[in-house]
Amino acid sequence: PAQLESGFVFERDALPFANYGTEQFALMLDEQSMIRMFGAEEVCEEGSDPCQLLPVADAWRKGIFRALEEGHSEGFSLLTLLMHTGAVDVTEFGADNPGLLRISGNRLLQQEISYWAATQFVPAATASDVRKTASEVMPFLTEILSPEAKEHYRLAIVRRTSRGFQDSHALVPFGFYKGEGDLYWLRVYDSNFPGREQRMQIDPVANTWRYEVTTVLDTKLVYEGDANNPLYFS
Repeated sequence: PAQLESGFVFERDALPFANYGTEQFALMLDEQSMIRMFGAEEVCEEGSDPCQLLPVADAWRKGIFRALEEGHSEGFSLLTLLMHTGAVDVTEFGADNPGLLRISGNRLLQQEISYWAATQFVPAATASDVRKTASEVMPFLTEILSPEAKEHYRLAIVRRTSRGFQDSHALVPFGFYKGEGDLYWLRVYDSNFPGREQRMQIDPVANTWRYEVTTVLDTKLVYEGDANNPLYFS
């Protein structure tokens, strides 16, 4: 179709505060979060009550803290989708919809964002990731962005630089429309820019995609890809 909307309403369903690193809010991945993710028998010292993390589990948690220093976009994106679909009850975090939530002083919400951000480092959680090039992605987007879709996906992108792939970032796609010529514009929620919808350019014929944003320092940050840098859905 020339246009499609998933039913995600930006003002209602997008979190209204910006993505953050571990300096602003400490990583809220406590022992109960580790048990929730892996099971007590995998992370707790045998017989410890309350749980005392095994050295290997504690080392993994500290590694996650370092990995999330630059941001929690994966947690923002996954939790936003889960709240949108009703899999997570937004009222447990203090508001009737995600657009009304506040992060300051809300430890429960900080903890939930940390939990979902950490799942990107769990192999079992990413085993079913779907990779699509720009030439392949429009039929897939038509399927997953349908209001009747049973499965919902976040979109991950990376920048390809002279030093390799860097700056991975997660987004929530929620619609698209046809532009001029062969171009499509994918509408996305980007937790780095709360309060305003962003758009990604997709050219299925040229097999390229491009995502350009202007930072708070008024500099442009560009992500782009081709057959060698696809789009990642999970």
